[in-house]
Amino acid sequence: GGSAVARRLVESCIAAGAAPAAPGEYTRRAFLNGKLGLTQAEAVMDLISADGRQGAALANASLNGALAKKIGAEKDALTALQAHLTAWVDFPEEDVPALEDAQLVSTLTAVKGELDTLIRNYDAGAVLREGVDCAIVGRPNAGKSTLLNLLAGFDRAIVTPVAGTTRDVVEQAVRLGDIRLNLFDTAGLRETEDAIEAEGIRRSWKKLEEAGLILAVFDGSEPLTREDLALAQRCAGRPAIALVNKEDKPTQFDAEIIAGDFAMVLPVCCQEEGSRRVIAAAVARLLGTNNIDPHAASLSGQRQLAAATRGMQWPVRWMRSAAGSGWMPYRSVWTMRWMPSVTSPAKMRRRMSSMKCLSGSVWGSNEECSLLLSTDLKSLRDGLCRYSFDCSIDNRGNPKKL
Repeated sequence: GGSAVARRLVESCIAAGAAPAAPGEYTRRAFLNGKLGLTQAEAVMDLISADGRQGAALANASLNGALAKKIGAEKDALTALQAHLTAWVDFPEEDVPALEDAQLVSTLTAVKGELDTLIRNYDAGAVLREGVDCAIVGRPNAGKSTLLNLLAGFDRAIVTPVAGTTRDVVEQAVRLGDIRLNLFDTAGLRETEDAIEAEGIRRSWKKLEEAGLILAVFDGSEPLTREDLALAQRCAGRPAIALVNKEDKPTQFDAEIIAGDFAMVLPVCCQEEGSRRVIAAAVARLLGTNNIDPHAASLSGQRQLAAATRGMQWPVRWMRSAAGSGWMPYRSVWTMRWMPSVTSPAKMRRRMSSMKCLSGSVWGSNEECSLLLSTDLKSLRDGLCRYSFDCSIDNRGNPKKL
C-alpha cells in the first residue's frame, strides 16, 4: 500500500510532542534501565551488521548473554578469593583458615586460561563478523586474475596471455565459506621500465603489506624465479598461503624452497571449481575460523579486547613474579596477621612480632630482610597484587625504615 497514511500519522505524533527515535535509541534505553548488559547492547549492532551465518551466530550468542555470563563467572571466582583474603586479614580472632597456595594458583590459572582463550579467538571472531582484506599477488601470468574470477564466481578481471594485463588493483568482495574476503587482484610483480606498470607494481607491494591475508600465486609450470623468491621472503611471518597454480600441466616448480615462508603450500588449478573448496578450507584453517564455536562467548570490538587484556594483567603479573622469585604469598613464605589499615610505623611494630618464617624461627636482632606484603587495602579492593618494602629490624624487632 501507499505511505501517505503512515506519513500523516508520524507527522501528527511529532506535532503532538513525540520525537523520532535516534539510532540505537531503544537499545540505549534498555541498557540504561538494566534490561541489557553492556556486552549485550554492543552485540545488537554486531548482529545487525553481521555479514555471514557464523558472524550472526556469534553476535546472537553475545546478545543472549554468553559473554556476560562467562565474565561474571570469572568475576565471582576472584571475588570469592578477595572475600576470603579480607576475612583472613580483618578477623584474625575468628580463626579464618589461611588461603591455600594451591587454591590461589588454581583459581588464578583458571581465570587466566579463560581470558587467554577469549583474547586468542578475538581475531578469528573479527574475521567472521567483519571479513578480511585479501591480496592476490604473484608474477605476471601466474594466474592471479583467473583466481579472482574463480573466487568471485564470474569474470571480474580481464584474463589474457599477455603479461602485464592487470596494471591497477582490481577489488571484489566475495564470500568464501563463512568468511567475507575483500579481494585485491594486483599487478604482476616484475622489473619493468614502463612507468604505468611500475606504479601498479608499487601498489601491489603496498596492498601486500596492508592485507590481513595473502594469496601468493606461483606458476607451477615454470621453474622458481628471482621474483618468486623475493615474494616468498616478503610473505615470511605473514598470514600467507602459497598457491602453486597450473596443476593440470607438468610441474617444474620446486615448492619446498619456499615452503618455510608460508603457512601452507597448495597445488591448485585456478580454472577448476574444486580448487575453490580447497582454498576455502585452507583459509578457514589459517585464520582459525574453523575452530570457533558460534554459540560460545567471544569478544567483539577493541573496547572488549582492551578490557580482557587489562584483566589478564593481575593474575599474569602475580604468577610471573612468583615464578621468577620463588615467592608465593601467605603461608609459602610468611605466616602473618596484620590489618589493612596498619600503615604507620607504630602499628607496624605491633604486627611484626606475629610474623614468623615457615620454619618457625622468630627474626633475630639486626637481621636485614625483605618484607614481602601481598595485600593492602587498595589491593584488596582493586585486585590481587604484590607490594615490596625494604626494611631493617633493630634489636627490639622494630623496623628502622619503610
